[in-house]
This record gives sequence, C-alpha cells and structure tokens, in this order.
Amino acid sequence: MLDWGTIQSSAEKVFFEAMLDGWVGGENKKSIITESPDGYTTFEFTSGCFRVADRYCTTRHSTYSAGTTTIFYQNNPVWWMSYGGFYPEHLIPFLWKALKQQYDKRVFRGGRGPASLVFEDYLYLNSRVSGNFTKFKGREEIIDMRNGSLSGYHEYWGMSLI
Repeated sequence: MLDWGTIQSSAEKVFFEAMLDGWVGGENKKSIITESPDGYTTFEFTSGCFRVADRYCTTRHSTYSAGTTTIFYQNNPVWWMSYGGFYPEHLIPFLWKALKQQYDKRVFRGGRGPASLVFEDYLYLNSRVSGNFTKFKGREEIIDMRNGSLSGYHEYWGMSLI
C-alpha cells in the first residue's frame, strides 16, 4: 500500500497522462469514450491502480458546458475538479491548443492552460489561478483582441480528497 503523499504525487502524473490521452489527446490510445443519453461524454483512462474519469456535458441550446474530472486510486476517489462556462464552437480548437500546450509541459496551472497564449486574433488567459494540485481555483478566458471583448471562459476549482 502506498502512503498518501506518494498517491497524491502519482495522481498528478496520471492526471497529465489521462488528459493527453483524452479529449486533448485527439487520437486516443487508451481512453474509453462513452456518450450517455443524458448528454454527458466521458473519457475514462486507467493506469495501474489509478482510473481517471473526465466527464463533461454540453447542450444544443447554448454554448455553455460543464464537467468534472475525478481521479480514483483502487476505486476510491482521491482527487476531483470541476469546470464550467462557455465557448463558441469556433474557439474550441484554440482552447484545445492552450490545454495541450500546458499538459505537454506537465505543469499544473489549475488543470487548465498556460498563463497566456495568442492565436490569430485571440488571447487565452489563465492568470487568475491560485493554489496547487492539492487545492486550487481559477478562471480561464479567451479575449477577442480586435475589440477587447470576452469571447469565452471556464471557471474551475478542485482539490485532493486525501
């Protein structure tokens, strides 16, 4: 049996593996993807004694979305985060790029993207993050640089459960 500190540091490593194999990973290698009748899409990733469930929902009635990511160790939840907000469809590729850039570096910034990233006429900001993998919260935004308007955002928070 691993001690709690080892489980927590291993959970952070598994987080990045799962995220890069899930929605951000594009062509998934290990994740099992399911879509349920209630509108949720789930990416489930397993590595050793760890299982990661990244579950999100959208609706055809708006650009809003919400989700949770839970890391389990021996089928017990040990870490959890939630996120929600809105992004228009045309900004999803930019959001994907921002998240992938951060996950590739394996640097935890609230489980989201880098502090800032520019792509075409848009600016991604994840500068309102506080905390670390154990307990965190923040807000990411995409700003239209042509007029300074908010084009999309997600608020997020999470914590270790051990």
